[in-house]
Amino acid sequence: NIRGAICAERIALSRFQGEEAGRGAKLQRVVCVTDAPGKIFPGPLCREFLTSVCDADVEVVASGSGNPSAWEALPLRELFPLPSPYRRRKQDEMVELAKSLSLKLAPPNDEGAAAAYAAASSAAQRSARQSSVFPICFAAAVRFGDGSLSVARELKGIEYGCTVDAVSLLLPAIVSAKEERGIGPDCIMQVDSFGLAHAP
Repeated sequence: NIRGAICAERIALSRFQGEEAGRGAKLQRVVCVTDAPGKIFPGPLCREFLTSVCDADVEVVASGSGNPSAWEALPLRELFPLPSPYRRRKQDEMVELAKSLSLKLAPPNDEGAAAAYAAASSAAQRSARQSSVFPICFAAAVRFGDGSLSVARELKGIEYGCTVDAVSLLLPAIVSAKEERGIGPDCIMQVDSFGLAHAP
């Protein structure tokens, strides 16, 4: 998918929300059929969107044109096992949840993970200007095998799907470290502006 394009899954779900959800209809299954020979499940952005409107046990079915009767079904919880705690909440509810959870935080025990967490948390807190677009900002840090760190802050977009996430912005540093120094990442941390860690 080209960043910023809207997928069939999101179009169908948006239409469902506009036409059916208000009448009490519930989704039981999402079917994705592609003209590619093999089956293709929804990508990360659509999986996140699915968790915002579907229950975790909604069945996601995928099939391709090579053999349309060869389909596979998985519950959404297997495709996106660590959804955001902020899903299905209004912005003010998200902020209140973040504030309450932030009181229970402790940094990771592992020294390397703690360094990545601190770097990402600090960067997310410096993203206050972007909070006018959305009240919770994210940053990510990668810690490499030699102990060095690279940090990136998300670049928020007004439209859903146009925000460039912080983890994706770390990819050039990860590729460069591998190609130029022969080292890979020890850990990657994605942290919001309230200090909560999230699955990348």
